[in-house]
Amino acid sequence: MNYNDIRTIEEGIHKLKNDEHIKTAIDLDIVGKIFIISYTASEDSPLSYEIRNYNIEVQKALMNKLPLPEKPNRPFTYPNAKIYMVENLCSVGCDKKPHDDDCEIPHFNQAVESVMLDDKLDIISNMTPQIVSNRKFKQKYILDIDLDYFHTCRSIQPTDSTPFYDIIKNSETITISKEEEFVLEWANTYKYDEKSSVEYLMDSLLNHIKIATM
Repeated sequence: MNYNDIRTIEEGIHKLKNDEHIKTAIDLDIVGKIFIISYTASEDSPLSYEIRNYNIEVQKALMNKLPLPEKPNRPFTYPNAKIYMVENLCSVGCDKKPHDDDCEIPHFNQAVESVMLDDKLDIISNMTPQIVSNRKFKQKYILDIDLDYFHTCRSIQPTDSTPFYDIIKNSETITISKEEEFVLEWANTYKYDEKSSVEYLMDSLLNHIKIATM
């Protein structure tokens, strides 16, 4: 694909599925970096230098039957990358060890709460301080929202919407993917919230965008 040649765009665009359009934008240098907040990443990607070193020391300790080292605390430093996945293990403030199925709904309900987004913005600011500082983006950005990120009706109705609205208001463009198959799966198969639907999530999201950009 050549973004200066509309013919190649038209030929290629229908072959892209899921998040491949975003990856393609990276490959074509249309987009410089991507920051992903989802429920599929157990750790940051790429791993921080501190966690990489910690994992190496853990392996050494296990091999030599020595006491395990203490896990380092944030803030961390990160290698340069084009795609960053932000750690999202559980709801912010959860102290259960280990996390279990009872953690899921509280975690999902924090989807765009201030406590969750502030925590993720702090991590992103460690990943790329030249792009995010004091929880604010210093460069232009596109906000891409997949509706299947919202696993419950409650998850799209934050009690404190301030950071969510700031992210919406300051974005250059907003793209929305309905992800109907997964929204239905969360509601009907996993039964996270049987009242959730694409229509409800889309209406709620568009209302948030309207309020944030007034």
